Amino acid sequence: MRTILKLISVMTILLSIGPPVMAQGPPGTPGPPEGRMRERVRERIKTIKVWKLTEELKLSQEQSEKFFPIYNRFFNRREEIEQEKRRVMEQLDELTAAEKPNEAEISKCLDKIDGMDQEIQQLKVKFRADLKNILTARQIGRLYLFEVRFMQQMQEIMRDIRRETKAPHFGREPGE
Repeated sequence: MRTILKLISVMTILLSIGPPVMAQGPPGTPGPPEGRMRERVRERIKTIKVWKLTEELKLSQEQSEKFFPIYNRFFNRREEIEQEKRRVMEQLDELTAAEKPNEAEISKCLDKIDGMDQEIQQLKVKFRADLKNILTARQIGRLYLFEVRFMQQMQEIMRDIRRETKAPHFGREPGE
């Protein structure tokens, strides 16, 4: 039963996200710029996630009104930190790849990454404390499980889409 529900969830997400991603075509073909396409896909994912989350947690109207502003603030802030962390990681990659790495700059990057990890952890603790006033312990537990499972499903879907877009179409070999 759980496998069927997972399959339905994955298919719903795939059908909602797959066509616009696949319609983009290979790089260099006409169509909307990549940035706008990603943003539209993210918005669809966010909409599906809110819908599935509301369903999973069985939120009442009152709970929804209190929960989603806190949830959105948490995830927006976490995403900002993660984006900054990715930039610092890129900088760290460049620094460590240099022939004569600057040890002081590498240490600064590592300190920044540690600081961001700590900030994310503090954000999680505050988020959970805020949720205690809105959700039951069971709902908070379901939320944590939902987040992990949702990310796994999204990774599987993206892996499938990448595989699909790289695979030859209609049984033809590339260049035929």
